[in-house]
Amino acid sequence: LIFAGAETSSNTLTNAMLLLGMHPTVWKKLVKEQHDFVKKHGNTITKEDIDRDCPYLDGVLRETMRLLPISAGGARDVDDTVIIDGVQIPKGWFSIYSPALTHEQDPKTFLEDGSHMDIQDGFKPERWMDAGTRPTTEYIPYGAGHRYCLGHTLATAGRIFPTGTCNEVCFILSIENICFHANVDPRNTVLSFPVNRNENIFSCPGSKS
Repeated sequence: LIFAGAETSSNTLTNAMLLLGMHPTVWKKLVKEQHDFVKKHGNTITKEDIDRDCPYLDGVLRETMRLLPISAGGARDVDDTVIIDGVQIPKGWFSIYSPALTHEQDPKTFLEDGSHMDIQDGFKPERWMDAGTRPTTEYIPYGAGHRYCLGHTLATAGRIFPTGTCNEVCFILSIENICFHANVDPRNTVLSFPVNRNENIFSCPGSKS
């Protein structure tokens, strides 16, 4: 479970970095939220603090997974022969669902020109902060039904926590009470970065820890 969660989480972080690099206004809003968060909570944080006081961060993560879901989907046994849009799917065959295509058809976000799924025009974390624009149950980056992702709780316990300091960003992955951090330069394209697993407290450049 931890192995599977590590790979998918790292890929989601990579996608988030891509989208934040493409959208400097979103980046600035996110950094401001994190600066305000640090001023309020200091060097010690909990998952509950992040859940309560980082709504924009939550929106960025969810929007990243809406546009660029890591999972390609899953296969299901067809219990009975069905006909969908004139196409017969026989009993006993496998059917494969796609999170990306499902997100594309969500009536809450759907636009005829397809821009709602464009990484340049469709990346809008604010949509998650309003019940009127928030995606519906069509949002399935973790799958759906009784085979819903077993690692969902572990994944949602982890958070990206960027704090802008000059040309550095401190990314914090908070899992339970353990925080791992890595410094990256937002001017560069980041495909991967090392994580210091020797510290079990929140720490960022310029903080006293």
